[in-house]
Amino acid sequence: MVMTRFTQLLGCSVPIQQAAMGDLARPRLAAAVANAGGLGMVGVYGISLPALIQTLDQLRAQTTGTIGANFIMRFVEPAEAHAHVAAAAARVNVVEFFYSEPDPVLVEIVHTAGCLVCWQVGSQAEAKAAVHAGCDFIIAQGIEAGGHVRGTIGLLPLLSQVLDAVDVP
Repeated sequence: MVMTRFTQLLGCSVPIQQAAMGDLARPRLAAAVANAGGLGMVGVYGISLPALIQTLDQLRAQTTGTIGANFIMRFVEPAEAHAHVAAAAARVNVVEFFYSEPDPVLVEIVHTAGCLVCWQVGSQAEAKAAVHAGCDFIIAQGIEAGGHVRGTIGLLPLLSQVLDAVDVP
């Protein structure tokens, strides 16, 4: 077991978080990552509430490890957000948000369910906002990332800025 602030917070034995990667990261992959000691993630945005529940229940049935649900907020209907987030938080260990300004209301919904919250950020200002909103940890995403990219600088300079600005893993 590798002890880091991340592994201590999440109860993982390996300091690795799998990216949700939309349709590529299905429950089987996330369960394999969780069973290997990391944080297994699935994307649950842009799907119906019954599909979200089915996906996360399927994932939970495949592992007792640490799992999470990722919401890319630009693909979540505002009228559905609270119900979707609450359903996810009831089934996973971590709810991750991306591609919107950190929202303390969403963070509170997740915390009420006893779940951890992280926000994927592309800037120092967004990292500070995520901590201010109550997030438990931050994912810094540089421009090298694939898929949806929010930031404008590379990972190493961004990570340096974020680590200087916040005191969460």
